[in-house]
Amino acid sequence: PEVDFTISPCRSVAVGEPVIFNSTIYEPDGCIINYTWDFGDGCYSYTRNATHVYTESGFYKVKFTAVDDDNDTGTKTKWIWVFDGIVDDDYPRDDPANRRWKRIQNAIDYLDDGAMIYVYNGTYNESLLINKTIKLYGENNRGVIVSNDNAVIDVLSNGSLEIHDFTIRDGDTGIRIVNAKAGNVISNCLMYNRNDIVIDNTSCNEITNCGLHNGNTGVKIVDSGYNIIENCSISGKNNGIYVEDSSYNNIYNCSMKLNSNSIYLYNSDNNIIGQCYIEVKNQFSIFLPSDTGMKIVQSNDNMITLCNIFNASSHGIYIASSSGNRISLCNFYDNDCGGIYLVASSENFISSCNFINNSGPGITIDSASSNNTIYYNNFIWNGVGRDSIVQAYDSGSGNRWYKATSETLLALSSGGEGNFWSDYTGNDTDNDGIGDTPYDIPGPVGSQDRYPLAQICQWDEWFGIKWGSRKDPWVRAPVPYMYID
Repeated sequence: PEVDFTISPCRSVAVGEPVIFNSTIYEPDGCIINYTWDFGDGCYSYTRNATHVYTESGFYKVKFTAVDDDNDTGTKTKWIWVFDGIVDDDYPRDDPANRRWKRIQNAIDYLDDGAMIYVYNGTYNESLLINKTIKLYGENNRGVIVSNDNAVIDVLSNGSLEIHDFTIRDGDTGIRIVNAKAGNVISNCLMYNRNDIVIDNTSCNEITNCGLHNGNTGVKIVDSGYNIIENCSISGKNNGIYVEDSSYNNIYNCSMKLNSNSIYLYNSDNNIIGQCYIEVKNQFSIFLPSDTGMKIVQSNDNMITLCNIFNASSHGIYIASSSGNRISLCNFYDNDCGGIYLVASSENFISSCNFINNSGPGITIDSASSNNTIYYNNFIWNGVGRDSIVQAYDSGSGNRWYKATSETLLALSSGGEGNFWSDYTGNDTDNDGIGDTPYDIPGPVGSQDRYPLAQICQWDEWFGIKWGSRKDPWVRAPVPYMYID
């Protein structure tokens, strides 16, 4: 038999509300001898149509099964959402007895800790105070609009918020989470505020599948660790994501367009930034800092991998007073001042990256930087001037432009492997994959790539990396956080 069923009044209901399940059955050559409803909460019914009342909020999978006289079975499953309260700005008034409210805050105030609240499409001019554990679910993230000119949603010290499918707009701050309980979740929301999300002294939060557009800051994280920002689109910000005094955060698979600084780490260690598409704003100003893809300042032991960074009026990545950071499998091109600039920074590793057609050097190391290691990179026509080409520039000390190893990955050399340089003029007479003469790095200290690679490193092809485009601004790679050591 072929079976189906309808749910009435709808698939989003309140606790204690009768729900009617009506089946349809097509059985051309026999009759039905058994009906079974599994409501997902441990309750069952054995009639063709059924009515059920849920006593606890949650998401329940309803399964209807019909068996015919040939012992053939037809099955259909659907989900039903059961909420502690339902909000609609079209209601004439609050109706707590039937778990209906006209305003979101009234439902929050009335319901117990841990309540799930469903909000129908509408415009709610409210400032929400979250002083308990609350889960908010919107009907549609473009249809449920919460607006206020202060903090639109304020999660207080004894509060915790899980919010899905909302538009939050016009506030000085969209969602402010300060000294709150850990584990807040912001998912599939659209935000248009001066500062969209501020997290302070609150850890283990998740921001996923959100769009943060225009204003000053997309996400600001201060003194908070173990947060996840994933699959978000951030555009038109002064700072897309700003992280201060915070460690072990994960920024992954984000699309960041036309921000002045897409990601800024300040005094923050052991963070991971992976698979981000970063098209910088590229608006030069003599009064403000020029636009940069990432800034890493006084921050150590962070990993940046699989990022596509281009169009900066300054550098793709600016690193100052930082050490132990690893940048790998990234793509830098068309940045006005160059790909990466290291200032007073030591013992960083840059490997397996592409530096292509940057107006300045692919990598610049200043005089106060030392003991950085650069290898397996492609330097392709960076810093091309009228009379010279400056693919890289080193005025520091002890920086190594190759990997000294007998266990080579790309060549047959017994000494080490360096980088590919498009303007290298030497030969590889013994065909070991390494140029016979070193590549000289411009700068006052006489640095050299002792083992220049004879062939370009085809990281994109080898790992199946797709860097994205303006029409499809997402980096795709088969394995996240790939790193070549």
